[in-house]
Amino acid sequence: MMPLFQETPTPELAAAGLRLSIAPPERTPLWAAHWLTEDLDGTDLRLLAGMSGQDLDEVRAVLPWALAEAGAPEPEPELGAAARVVFTALARACADGLATEEQLLHAVDWICRATGYDEAVLAAPLAQVLAVEGEWTGLGGRDRATLRAEIRAAVTAQLDPPG
Repeated sequence: MMPLFQETPTPELAAAGLRLSIAPPERTPLWAAHWLTEDLDGTDLRLLAGMSGQDLDEVRAVLPWALAEAGAPEPEPELGAAARVVFTALARACADGLATEEQLLHAVDWICRATGYDEAVLAAPLAQVLAVEGEWTGLGGRDRATLRAEIRAAVTAQLDPPG
């Protein structure tokens, strides 16, 4: 499971991860229970929190309304907005020392593959780390310190976009 979804994500991050098909929907009842303890409330949120997560059809039937009650924005049709949310959370985790450059690189690679290398996903500043993926895992190429610096530059660009 992706590190961002091992703990309880924010409703916005959960919604983005679900939109990108990278968050485990079977964990959303547990997340909903945590959100209720954070003073988020709603009928569908309480209903989701009471589910086991084993019946994914049941979970998916209430999930959009529960996420809305928890304050998550309505998902946009294109994947770029969801990718920005997830990539920004990944960049923040790396900047805060909660994820290594290698973990970040693998997560970005996995997200890009999971979304079929969607153009809107690849447009995110953090997606630029894909350019170093081959060098990181292959023999030869630039040294790790140089590759880490390039990944850190993409982290900075994701956290501080121009404009």
